[in-house]
Amino acid sequence: MNPLKTYLQTLIVLLAVTVVGACGDEDEPVVFTVTPQQLTIQDGSTPMLSIQSNVDWYVSMVSEPWVTVTPMNGSGNTTVTLAAIGENSTRTARKAQIVLTERKTNQAFVVDVTQLPPTLKLIASPTTVELSHEGGQAIVAVTANAAWTASVSESWCTVSPLMGNGDAQLTLSANQNFGSKRSATVTLTLFDGSEKLTAVITVTQSAPEREAVDLGLPSGTKWANMNVGATTPLDTGDYYAWGETATKENYGWSTYKWMNAGQSYYEFWQINKYTLADGQTGGCWYSDGTFIGDGKTTLDHEDDVAHVKWGGNWYMPNGEEIRELLNNTTSERIQFDGVNCRKFTSKKNGNAIFLPAAGSLSRDYLIPYNIGEEGEYWSSSLDSACTWGARSLYFTLGSANAFIRNRSVGRPVRPVLRK
Repeated sequence: MNPLKTYLQTLIVLLAVTVVGACGDEDEPVVFTVTPQQLTIQDGSTPMLSIQSNVDWYVSMVSEPWVTVTPMNGSGNTTVTLAAIGENSTRTARKAQIVLTERKTNQAFVVDVTQLPPTLKLIASPTTVELSHEGGQAIVAVTANAAWTASVSESWCTVSPLMGNGDAQLTLSANQNFGSKRSATVTLTLFDGSEKLTAVITVTQSAPEREAVDLGLPSGTKWANMNVGATTPLDTGDYYAWGETATKENYGWSTYKWMNAGQSYYEFWQINKYTLADGQTGGCWYSDGTFIGDGKTTLDHEDDVAHVKWGGNWYMPNGEEIRELLNNTTSERIQFDGVNCRKFTSKKNGNAIFLPAAGSLSRDYLIPYNIGEEGEYWSSSLDSACTWGARSLYFTLGSANAFIRNRSVGRPVRPVLRK
């Protein structure tokens, strides 16, 4: 075959292909779409645009400086990410427009962009707080993006600050708790126009546990912080006749444990334990004028209700220990949570105990007599001058003294811990 002819035929084919291809390029329509044409940005979101294109394109306009577009140009199918620089600090939406244009025919799409105000936020952490019965403080972190206020349901719990704008720290405080376990609710409220948010913090303060209080007394004796049968220092606890270790409904000589059978209301002459030569010759502890009693003036351990109920080295205070308390403390009337008490404060170290004005129980009264006005606390010591009476710590709202009281009457007991 003629080589020249072959060459020319090949050349003609190539030119034809080129011409056809060129005509195809000129006839191919421009593809350029942008979706969606409306976007919303809120709380740091980064929405995206989808571009379908067979030509080059670019971002020809951004109307507001707070909008960013990435990338700003490209070719073919792709996605574009929008973002906002910073939060919308206003409480109304702000708007912007961006324009994307393809380079071949200058076809353009306008995208409307809306940035909403940030979602209202009010968070407290932690939402539960536990405070010791000794009192103290706790810190709660507040995360917010608007103004807020704080309120508390109970007066024993204080909150600071009571208002703020944005993030802050709350200080929750409570003084020493002498009563039972208690709780309070702290409520944070955020208002913004018609919108309202709340956050709730639950605060609990534990009740005091039984403990021995060191009042710096010369003997080293420590006094309990609560009565026998009580669960807190402000509880009256249980009432006991002297030398008895069980409570009962009726207190008097007719029900007193240490009596001979057949006694009546006033027959204390029949006392058969813890008797002394007191000259009361009509008592059964005398025979023909001769003392025949046991001469015991201090309760046996098995008759000491503090020792029976609490065990260990806990005992009822004796008469000398009551006198020691009075001589080495100052006392004053004081009220906690509506309970009248006598506060005894050490002259040496400033520690204190609180004795509720618990009154007493006797045959004539179904409820404690003079509760809230008087306190009568048993010792373990019999009176040195009469069998029918035992020593006690007696106080009114005005003063405190050692006193002699009828053994058959129910009275509270405040234990002591000896070395």
